[in-house]
Amino acid sequence: MATYTYQAQTPTGSVVTGTVEASSIEEVQNGLLAYHLKPLLVVEKRSLFDKLNIFARVSNKERAMLARQIATMVNAGISILQAVKTTRDQTNNQVIKKALGQIAADLEAGEPFSLAIAKHENVFDSVFVALVRAAEASGKIEEILKSLADRLENATNFENKIKSSLAYPSVIIVAMLGMALYVCIKVIPELMPLFEGSNTQLPLSTRFLIAFYNSLAHYFYLYILGVILIAAGVIIFLRSELGKEVSSKVYLKIPYLSELLKAVYVTTFLDNFSLLLKSGVPIIEAIRLVAEAMTNRVYRKILLDAIPEVERGVAFSAPIGRAPEIPPIVSQMIMVGEQTGKLDAILATLAQFYNEETNTRIKTLSSIIEPVVIIIMGLGVAFVVFAVMLPIYQASQNLSTGGGAAGV
Repeated sequence: MATYTYQAQTPTGSVVTGTVEASSIEEVQNGLLAYHLKPLLVVEKRSLFDKLNIFARVSNKERAMLARQIATMVNAGISILQAVKTTRDQTNNQVIKKALGQIAADLEAGEPFSLAIAKHENVFDSVFVALVRAAEASGKIEEILKSLADRLENATNFENKIKSSLAYPSVIIVAMLGMALYVCIKVIPELMPLFEGSNTQLPLSTRFLIAFYNSLAHYFYLYILGVILIAAGVIIFLRSELGKEVSSKVYLKIPYLSELLKAVYVTTFLDNFSLLLKSGVPIIEAIRLVAEAMTNRVYRKILLDAIPEVERGVAFSAPIGRAPEIPPIVSQMIMVGEQTGKLDAILATLAQFYNEETNTRIKTLSSIIEPVVIIIMGLGVAFVVFAVMLPIYQASQNLSTGGGAAGV
């Protein structure tokens, strides 16, 4: 039995949330329907160990390789079962290997592929499962898996570009912190006798470094423990529901970065939505699945709040158009797609446009970050140099003055 959190719609149209213990997502959904509640979102509540366990994660790159390998083998005439077994034997990721082993066992027991992969949410998200389910109905599983692989590879490219834009400033910041730590541990102790023997008032920056060295020398283990506890606390908070809601709102308010993130979220929404509609998934189910796949809680809420209106016959472009986080061009193009009956094609075109927009914003952010980091590093170096050199200069001046007075 596992614990699941859910969002469901009541007969009056309001949305309720809660937690329940069940053996599967399907059991939760059936239980909600029995109480006349329409399930909007059902996710497994992970344990504290799962939240801290970074090794149990599967990257988009690994998911893309998995989808493409299975698609290639199925296209070559190999059965799904054999393709899953072959992929399991070839992968080095133990999480994927274990999941594929269980999926192979379920397939041998006669379960559909979509039902077998739905049990492994850490490897296959809701969009992946829904597309496979639609592919099973249409008989185009290799085509859908290739489209999935393309989408995941595109997401991987975004991640890599963002990481590369942050790599340079990260190295600079680490180097600056390392230099400051070296000065506190090695340089300051050797200069302490000189500072203590001088009769001058030490600068505030020097006194700060000395105080930091003294506290580090006496309470080093507390610093290490504090860093570990703070890091663990931040990770747990950011992976909690409250933390995800707070961080989702904060990220969208950070200058420059917010515009990039909005472009990424809109691209993800358009990519997933167009792919689901193209595969024949009904629009309301597609909206729900896209909402479930959104990592940002602000965008997830926008999509979930749109479902009751769409069910009442309101065009999807109407609630989307009222959300300030959605660019006007997106809601306008969705309205055109609804009127012409070519919504999936228009969404795909929009997704391509926002792919290029995101790439442009990543380059812009990189060009802004680098000079800012250089300025910050310059200020940090100036602070350390000022803290070390100024008292040395003052001490030498005092010695020179004292020596001159003694000779008179």
